Amino acid sequence: MNAFATLILLFSAGLSLLKSPEKIELIKKSQEAVFNCQWEKADSIITELCLLDKSDPAGALFRAAAWQAEMTDREENLYGKQ
Repeated sequence: MNAFATLILLFSAGLSLLKSPEKIELIKKSQEAVFNCQWEKADSIITELCLLDKSDPAGALFRAAAWQAEMTDREENLYGKQ
């Protein structure tokens, strides 16, 4: 039970970092770049997000999502128009 309470305290202490306006703005910009297929721009924005807080895994998750979107886009165009 003590471990659970400690985990809750650690998690709640980090919530303010997750909701920082800088992170939210970077996430919005990176999503916009991904939706517009601007892969290099999205990667540079996500790199900023990673550097902002190295202990937050959000940067790595958004980078993986951007790579997934780029890969899916390239696979759709793999054989040209059919």
